Amino acid sequence: MKSAILTCKYLNVKSIIVAVPCSATDCIEDIIIFGGKQSIKIELDSQHFLYGDLTLVPNSIGLVLFAHGSGSSRLSPRNQYVAEQLNESQISTFLLDLLTKNEEIEDDRTRKLRFNIPFLADRLSQVTDWLYQNNKNIQNLSIGYFGASTGGAAAIIAGGIKQQKRTKAIVSRGERPDLVPIEQLNQITVPTLVRKNIQITFSYNELIFFEKMKSSL
Repeated sequence: MKSAILTCKYLNVKSIIVAVPCSATDCIEDIIIFGGKQSIKIELDSQHFLYGDLTLVPNSIGLVLFAHGSGSSRLSPRNQYVAEQLNESQISTFLLDLLTKNEEIEDDRTRKLRFNIPFLADRLSQVTDWLYQNNKNIQNLSIGYFGASTGGAAAIIAGGIKQQKRTKAIVSRGERPDLVPIEQLNQITVPTLVRKNIQITFSYNELIFFEKMKSSL
């Protein structure tokens, strides 16, 4: 089965259809691990769903969850490129939309949810729990978070506080650390990389850094 799947990938086959009933459980696991990207639908309740793209790589050394920024989505070319590079380094990835379809419509009108960092951090942590509970292939993997823009602030809270025991690292690109309360920043011990993207972000990063320094004196 593994050889057949790898051959399909080499030939750029767009999808693999599995007949039911199918063969042994380990064959299904081969499809999941070697078959590439999976579209995931997460049920929040009977009428509200989140969507994401999970890529499990063979012999994975970890899983990185992506939190996109305001006005973006899991289809962001930049995040997809980063995910591909991680996959080539034996790191599995999960790119997701943190808002349901109805929430996206509301946010396009009000622009409130994209800046509601506690809400986004809770949602990201909720998705992390769901993945661990519903996919046994990642249950032994350590996780990291990659956040962009406002998603960076959500990633810092979700990975640094809510999922601290599971999280090995947080990377934030062009984020808004000013949206993370200073008392929460003081609780973070997870290794965190902050990218200074543009001048205004750099000034935010300086402010947060000095606030943390002062509070530790």
